[in-house]
Amino acid sequence: MEKFKNVRKALDELTPEQRQRFQENFLRWSNLSPEEKKALTDRYAFRRKKIDEDIDAAIKEAGLELDAQRRELFARRYGEERQRIEEQIRREMDAKRRPLLKEVIAKLKAEFAPVAVPGRPSGVPAPPVP
Repeated sequence: MEKFKNVRKALDELTPEQRQRFQENFLRWSNLSPEEKKALTDRYAFRRKKIDEDIDAAIKEAGLELDAQRRELFARRYGEERQRIEEQIRREMDAKRRPLLKEVIAKLKAEFAPVAVPGRPSGVPAPPVP
């Protein structure tokens, strides 16, 4: 019963947007097949293991010896900072990708544009070449 109270308290502390997203995710999860649920659970477990390994490596690299409470705080802060870095990298990659994609689209537009055939209206594509 104590776990239920903790879950209820956590849900009550969410913003309306977070609560809506939680409900949508819960509905999506409940509609997944057992195989899809297992695949997602396995993927989450792998990601969690990798994150824990990264945190352990960061603590070791920093030369710290932390009790359980301080390790948990370190892990939380590490996660927040890592998330900030990942978001920054995502924005930078998107900014680099945009002009390159515009070039690709322009190239493909020229490559796939209808071929003008004398005596044929410009909007009508030429018949395919066998």
